[in-house]
Amino acid sequence: MGVPYKLLVPLTAALAGGFGLGAGMLLRQPEINELQNQVKLLQGKIGELEETARAQNDEIECLLAQYQGFKAWHLIRKSELREQIGESLILQYALADYLSLLADRLESRRDYTEDEVAFYSAFTAVLDGKEPGVEQMEDVKKYVNARHCDSIKALEPCDASEQVGRIKNCDAGGGPGFPQFPKIELPKLELPKVEMPKIEIPLPWNKKEGE
Repeated sequence: MGVPYKLLVPLTAALAGGFGLGAGMLLRQPEINELQNQVKLLQGKIGELEETARAQNDEIECLLAQYQGFKAWHLIRKSELREQIGESLILQYALADYLSLLADRLESRRDYTEDEVAFYSAFTAVLDGKEPGVEQMEDVKKYVNARHCDSIKALEPCDASEQVGRIKNCDAGGGPGFPQFPKIELPKLELPKVEMPKIEIPLPWNKKEGE
C-alpha cells in the first residue's frame, strides 16, 4: 500500500522545490547553513506546517473511527484499514522526527548518524515535492519504526505540535555556522569635567556713556 501523500499536500504544495536539493547533494551530512535555510523556509510557511499537522490528526482520527466501527467478522476490510492507518502514522511520526532533527542539529551542532542522514535525505525529497523511490521510503519506515514501533502497532497518533513549536522558535540566523560570541560590554570612561575660564570681552554697545 502506498504512502498517503495527501497528508502532506498543504506543506509540499508550499515548499515544492524550495529546498532545492539535487539528488547528488543528498546522503551526506547536511551543512548548518543548509539547515538554517530549511528552517527559515519552514518558519515562513508556519501556517501551512501547522495546517499539515492538523490535517494529519484529522485524517488519522477519521480512519481510527472507521476501524473501531467495523465488526469482528469484517476481517479483510479491518486488516486493510489497519494497514492504511499504519502507513499514515509512519508519515505522521516521520514529519515530527524530521522537524526534531532540524532543531537538534541547529541547537547542538551535532552530526547526524548514518541512519539519520538517510532518513533526512529521503524525507527532504518528500517535502521538496519529489516522488521518493522504494529504497528511500524504506529508509523512512526503518527510521520511524525503530523509534516508534510500539506506538504505531498500538495505533497511537503522534502529536507534532511540540516539534512545530521548536521550528517556530528556532534561531535560524547567524549565517553559515557562525559561532555565537558573547556580548562584550565596553567599560564606561568617566572624563574629568574641565571648567573653562570666563572671559569678559567689552563690546562697544555695552559701554556706558562717559567711559
